Amino acid sequence: MKTLCLALVLAAGLGNAAIAAARPFEKTVAPFDPSPNVLPVKFPKVWIKDVPEPNGRLSTGGAGGMSRQFYDWLYPWLLPWANTRKALDFESVTFQETINDMGVVLQKSIAAVPGDKLQKFNHDVGGQLKTELNAYRNLRGKEVIAGEAVKVAMTKTQAALKDVEQNEELVAAQADVDRKASLAADKAAIQKKIAESKQVQEIFTKAVGTTVDIMGIVADPIGSAPKAFGMVTGAIIGMCIDEHETELMVLDMRMEALDEAIAKHKHGAMEAALAKAKLQLKAASIEAVQRMLEEQQVIAQQSQAIDNLADLEKGARLKRSANSTDVFVDLRSVNQQFLLAATDLRRRLTRYQLVLDHGPGRRAKEWAPYLSKSIVDVSNYSNPDQQWLEVAKGSRDYMEKHAAWYPKEHDFVAAQRAALNRRVEVLPIDDAVQQLLAKFN
Repeated sequence: MKTLCLALVLAAGLGNAAIAAARPFEKTVAPFDPSPNVLPVKFPKVWIKDVPEPNGRLSTGGAGGMSRQFYDWLYPWLLPWANTRKALDFESVTFQETINDMGVVLQKSIAAVPGDKLQKFNHDVGGQLKTELNAYRNLRGKEVIAGEAVKVAMTKTQAALKDVEQNEELVAAQADVDRKASLAADKAAIQKKIAESKQVQEIFTKAVGTTVDIMGIVADPIGSAPKAFGMVTGAIIGMCIDEHETELMVLDMRMEALDEAIAKHKHGAMEAALAKAKLQLKAASIEAVQRMLEEQQVIAQQSQAIDNLADLEKGARLKRSANSTDVFVDLRSVNQQFLLAATDLRRRLTRYQLVLDHGPGRRAKEWAPYLSKSIVDVSNYSNPDQQWLEVAKGSRDYMEKHAAWYPKEHDFVAAQRAALNRRVEVLPIDDAVQQLLAKFN
């Protein structure tokens, strides 16, 4: 009960602190305001764990087992849920303030640069300014294509399980894996899980064609950054893990659940179908990681184009060139701060998304109708157990409220994920590049 009380205290104060610190935000950083969806907190003190039969016996399966599993899952889940949700709200405020405040700094730098001076500077460096600005703009277009390729590849990983998704052992194993994930969603736990996963190690190794030291990259991202793994560097792999933590965790959990189901069907009728599903999932996962790495290479090239512009400006300053400008170093600094702010927010969102989407919410809508049916059945007995009915109705009522809350919160988080996948953090950089190119005209 001590854990529950702490969770409730956190839950009760969630939105207020973040909202109090918030201020009106610009359209470019929507939809990162704190969530308007309030978790129902009127929890039942007791809940049903079995269902009486007409002969007076108690059945621990069916609706009783579902209720027991839901509440045994719900109460330990509340604290990680409250902690990750609160952290996400505060990180969202920080992200929006960074985008808005640094965006103002950048616009002032751009406004202060005369077009004729920019053209003279471009002439001095052999047209490299326009070349790098156009390179950045073109790479943003390539990023959209690369991002769509990642989506398609992830869809294939879902399709790999289509033939076995109703298998009871697989469903049970997935529920167990979900529960573990929803209770261990801090950064260290997630990164450790990815780093230690033999499945993830094998997928990355096959994706790049050589052995990849995932544990080393996660443990020492800076030291591993320049190391080459096939055609990609440790930096690209690290960026891939950072941006796609959620997808990688889901892939690992699916394979873990498949392994458990295969072990229980050893030499059984379903073993071949489950083994085939795992091969298909692994092949689709390798393709997904390849697409993710390609996407990250494009993103890294964008930053390189901006770095090149800043280096040109720094070089001109050292030479005390009369045509040197004061905008590209600022552009690089702001871009780096935007990327760091988005990385921090993405990590907070990943933690919360794992807790939310692998928590009991998904099961509430599925299980509540079974409770309702059992309540009707028991009510029709010649001598129904009134105490059981009262507890059952309380168990069912909260489950229904939770079932109504979960999809709203899921959609809210999905909208934030979609915005980060579109990389809204660099929209002000896109505008800045466009404005600078326009100055050449």
